[in-house]
Amino acid sequence: MSLRTLIRCLLVVGMLLSHAVLGWAEVEEVILTEEDESPPKPAGGSGAATVSEADAGVMVRPFEGAKSQKLHETVVSTLESAGVILIPAGFEDGAALGEDPKPYVHVARKVGIKAYIHGSTTMSKKGWTLQLRVRNGKDGQIVAEPKLRAGWLPGLLKKIDKDLMRVLEEPLSKTSLPEGGPPADDEAVTLEAEGSLSDDDPNRDTAPRSRPKGSLPPASPLDANLAVGAIWRSLRYNKAVGDVYEHGLQPHRIGAPAVQVGVHWYPGAHVLDGMLAHIGLGFSYYRSIGGSTVVNAPGGASDLETTFSELNIGFRGRIPLHSGVELGLNGGWGTQSMVMEGDNETTPTQPDGDPGVVPDVEYTYYRFGPDVRFELGIPLSAGVFVRTISLSTDDGYFAEERWFPNAAGIGLDAVLTGEIELTDSLALTIGGEARYYGIDANSGAYEDNAQPNGNPYATPGVSENTDGLLHAVAGGASDIYLGGFLGARYELAGVDP
Repeated sequence: MSLRTLIRCLLVVGMLLSHAVLGWAEVEEVILTEEDESPPKPAGGSGAATVSEADAGVMVRPFEGAKSQKLHETVVSTLESAGVILIPAGFEDGAALGEDPKPYVHVARKVGIKAYIHGSTTMSKKGWTLQLRVRNGKDGQIVAEPKLRAGWLPGLLKKIDKDLMRVLEEPLSKTSLPEGGPPADDEAVTLEAEGSLSDDDPNRDTAPRSRPKGSLPPASPLDANLAVGAIWRSLRYNKAVGDVYEHGLQPHRIGAPAVQVGVHWYPGAHVLDGMLAHIGLGFSYYRSIGGSTVVNAPGGASDLETTFSELNIGFRGRIPLHSGVELGLNGGWGTQSMVMEGDNETTPTQPDGDPGVVPDVEYTYYRFGPDVRFELGIPLSAGVFVRTISLSTDDGYFAEERWFPNAAGIGLDAVLTGEIELTDSLALTIGGEARYYGIDANSGAYEDNAQPNGNPYATPGVSENTDGLLHAVAGGASDIYLGGFLGARYELAGVDP
């Protein structure tokens, strides 16, 4: 497959993915809008007086603890799928809902609630625990406190989906509406006069309220990652002249440990909401540690210290969707190098430095492309990017006049990362990356006068080329980098502006 065909295929796949995700977002937006236009239950008034046991609802109160919002959403979704009538938190009209059962009865009579579900999460060395409490709307008392446990967060989410209705079936069957119709207007006044609605009342419910259905959580202003792993590089020539192994155009392969660090910062998210909260700056840096290359050069083999490094800076715009999917649009500038130390020393016959057996490379590029973040059991992120490259012409580098002075090419890179969430802000990450550079050497002008083995070693003045040098000759090269990393990612929690 040619490089041009590969690029076309990637672009087609990217367009299809974008259409599919955006199409789903439009459908989901319509569904959310229709649901929001029809509240499930009127709050107060004559409507509550006609509520029967069969039509009574369940209110899932805001959860507490790590990943409380995610677990709350999963519980609500599971109850909805089971056909349970839900009353969204927020219909309480300011009533204090703490430990005192009296306000619960008051709200249950007014809104038509037969049961409340509370939840709190804890995390320990043994895993995650979701502690549920089921409160009877009739008298405001706790009737059951079931627990769900799992070794990690994705397992707990699956446990909720599988076992929630089983553990709630019996407690919910014991709940019912309060006796009598909706409270009179003066009863609400009496509750307030008694102080149960005071800001200083210890029974006041201070847990954060559930966000309206379909709304998005506040945008995070910062995320950072640190990882360790390994990088592997393979440089191969195609259509090289002569024997590429005998002091000529040698393929290059190397593997080495590596570290990487990256940061995304969205300044607007500190104080704003909306589009400006989702425009951010990005920075990433990679570097290998302790790599070396054995090359077969005239005079014997050499073991040369070899270093891979990469720096990227730019911007990222994120598009959060109600389905939990986040699209990203990226653009920026970067540089990547693979350099061997000690193979370009000057000699009496090479005053500009020996060209070396394997050319060093340095790519400077503009990088752009999309990425997507979603959940499939665990949070995942994937991206595909294009790099418009230029090659360094420094002594001993790929585009130097004694190697491939007319070289040109293009780069592609892809990344896939998975996360195991430890807390609301911290997650373990594991991922892989691939970079591909397709290079056209454009060395046909020197082919007639090339050395038999394609090697650029020469003494100025002996070549028939007009520049007085013998040049390396090849049709092109493929330069491939594969990496795997294990690390941690920190995300600063967003705050409602």
